[in-house]
Order: sequence, then C-alpha cells, then structure tokens
Amino acid sequence: MYGMKQSAVLVQKWSISLMTVLISVGVTLLATLSVCLQELVSTPSVLMRPKAPIAGKRIFMERIPFIWKRLNFNQKVTMRNLFRYKKRFWMSVIGIAGCTALIMLGFGVKSSVSNIIPSQYVEVYKYDALIKLNSNVEDTKKIENKIKRLDGVHNLTSAMRQNITVLGNSADYYSTMFVYDNADEIKNFINFKDYKTKKKIILNDEGVVISQKLAELLDVKKGENITFTLNNTKYSAKVADIVEHYVNHQVYMSKTFYENLTGMKSSASILYVDMNTKKSNIKALKNYLDHQNIGSMERLTATLDEFQQRMSSLNIIVAILSGCAALLCFIVLYNLTNINIGERKGEIATIKVLGFRRKEYCDYIFRENIILSLIGASIGMFFGYFLHRFVVLTVEMESMLFIRTMPLYIYLIAFGMTVGFTIIINLAMRHILDQVNMVESLKSIE
Repeated sequence: MYGMKQSAVLVQKWSISLMTVLISVGVTLLATLSVCLQELVSTPSVLMRPKAPIAGKRIFMERIPFIWKRLNFNQKVTMRNLFRYKKRFWMSVIGIAGCTALIMLGFGVKSSVSNIIPSQYVEVYKYDALIKLNSNVEDTKKIENKIKRLDGVHNLTSAMRQNITVLGNSADYYSTMFVYDNADEIKNFINFKDYKTKKKIILNDEGVVISQKLAELLDVKKGENITFTLNNTKYSAKVADIVEHYVNHQVYMSKTFYENLTGMKSSASILYVDMNTKKSNIKALKNYLDHQNIGSMERLTATLDEFQQRMSSLNIIVAILSGCAALLCFIVLYNLTNINIGERKGEIATIKVLGFRRKEYCDYIFRENIILSLIGASIGMFFGYFLHRFVVLTVEMESMLFIRTMPLYIYLIAFGMTVGFTIIINLAMRHILDQVNMVESLKSIE
C-alpha cells in the first residue's frame, strides 16, 4: 500500500541499525554506571557484609481503617512489601505496562487497518456492483429498465462521476465527485452517516457532502466552503455535511446543486446495482453489458476479497509485537522475582521455620507479582490507547482513513495475556522457593 524506493530502504537500513545498537548499548551502560556509582561510594567493610533487608514502614493504606482492618495477616504483609521495595515496584509496573501496551498495539493496528474493509465495503457501500457506462451511451433510462428485468437484479440508480481537484492551503487533493439524481434512491446504495455522531445524513440541495479524511486535510467544518477545479474551472461550494468514509476522497452533490453551480447539465456515467450475486446472475449481467457495448462492471465482493488478501500480512506484525511483549514480560518478571527471592532468603526461611505451608509461602511472594501485574496492566492499557492512536495517525495515508478506536476485546486480550504471563512465571518459580535452605539462609548476618 506504500510506495517505497528500494535504494532508499537500503541506504536507511544501516543508519537505523547503527542508531539502534548505539541507543541499546548506551542505555545498558548508563544503567550499569548508575548502579556502580551508587554501590562503590560505600566502604569495603560495608560491601563485604551481607546486605540487610530494607526496613518496613507504615503505608498509606494503614491510615484507612475501613480497608486495613478487613485484610488478613498475609494480605497486610504483601501490601507493606509492595511499597517496601519501591525500585522493584516501579521496575515491575513499567515493564508490565510496556508489555500490555505492545500487545494492544499489535492487535490494535491489525484491527484499525483490517476493519477498513467491512466499514467501507459493507457498512458504507450498500450496492453489489458498479457499472461504468461507455461515453457513447445516450439513453441511460432505457438501459436501466433493461437491466432491471435481468434475473437477480433488485434495484439500481444512476449517477455522474467525475474527477476533480480540491484546492487546499498547503496542497491540492485528487478527489472523485458524484452527482446523484435522487436523494431517496442514492441512500439505498450508499450509507451517509455523520462522521462524529454516526447519525443518518439528510441529503439536500444546499451544498456538498465530503468525506471525513478530505475534511481533515482541508481543515474545514460543516458550513464552511471548499474550492475545487473541474475542467480547468474553479468552483466554490458550501460543505453541507461531512460523511464517514475510509477509502479515497469523495465529494457528493445533488443534480440540482451541480447544475446551478456549474451551469452544465449532468449526465449519468455510472450505475449502482443491488442484485443477487449468484454466478449465473453476474454472468448474465456481464454478457449483456459486453454484447450491447454498454460498459464494464466492478463487483464489490471482488474488491473486498482482494483487499482482505493484502491485509493478511498484518498477522506477522501482530505475532512480532505480541512475541516481543511476551518476552519483555517474562524477562522483567523472571529477573525481578529471582532478585526478590535472592534478597529475601532469610525472610523466606524464617516463615518456613514458623510453619508456613508450601501454598502459604508461595503466595507470600507471588501475591506481590499478581498485584504488580494488575497495576501494570491497568496502566499499560492507558498508555496502549495513546500509543495505538499515535502509530495509526502516523502511518495513515493521505487517501485512506484508518479506524482510530480499538474494540473492547483488545483491552481484554492484552490484560488477560499479561496476567497469564505472570501466572506462568509464578508457577515456574515455585521450585526456587522450595530449594531455599532454611538452615543456611538463617546463618546470614542481619
């Protein structure tokens, strides 16, 4: 869908790779340097002694008796430990939030691009076939009546289609103008909805109806004027409404408005056809058009199938982003959980000695991961919304409007996958807790 020169891609490839390596190495070195500077200010005698656990403090929740009194002992300890290790808290939350945002981005981009098809060719376009009339066709009404009598044809209407150039402040935009004869008939073939309210638009003779993307590029609103050129002549028209539309720039106007604006008579150049799309009906219509030398036919389903095949490559993008998000979540949680257990071996050994069962001491540690995962996933959904919107608006083409919202199921998928990764990590780390030696751990100097 994007025109890219091979030479430009090759030239940029090495520079982008080099920049990526430099940023990655730079961030790693910066993190290492900050930790070294923080640790090496201590005296050798302090560094040689085992690091004492961070002292516990009262937390804000304890000041809310209504909640705090209803928590059991293990839940209170978990809450205190969450805020006791603040660095680990923020590292976990940020890592998990990034995981959720990446999952949302992957599924959201696919949804935004692939949903153009049903939105445009099912919800907006209601016709089944479009007939382009040859320039030598004169009596369109006679042709319409003959086509209506063909098997499977339910209804049709005519319109004039012409290419125009809409003039903008910084650029001009190639557009297609449609002049319809009857407002009541054209509504049966094209669904005119307001781009904001999604309400039906009432077509009239007071101005033109333009597509949403064209209105955004021109920065015009309902009631303002647009200027376009037709046959090297400039015309100015009032924007009566802005319609929901996703592919190409469209300008619709009534026959009366067109003739009053230009002083020229409109003549039909296309026919919208509503029909039963059985192969026999399609073949009969094509044979009639070819035999009478009337014009050519475009089937909406053929355009729909072609576009869907082109969109199938988006599955690779979703797989890559989801895979990276899963790795990010696993690496962050695995490392932080491993460090958490390593720093708290004495604490874990103590609760084992006190008689905590396997489930209890596992929950003692892993309950923190679950809570951090829920917090991180919630924050990640917030940032995922803005990340998705930024990417969609950045890659959106001039002549195409992507879906800028995400359905609810993507939020649920991202949240569920993130929490699922956390549960898998917790299950995988249980054996490390089982291996904590109570005698050896309690020998450490506190």
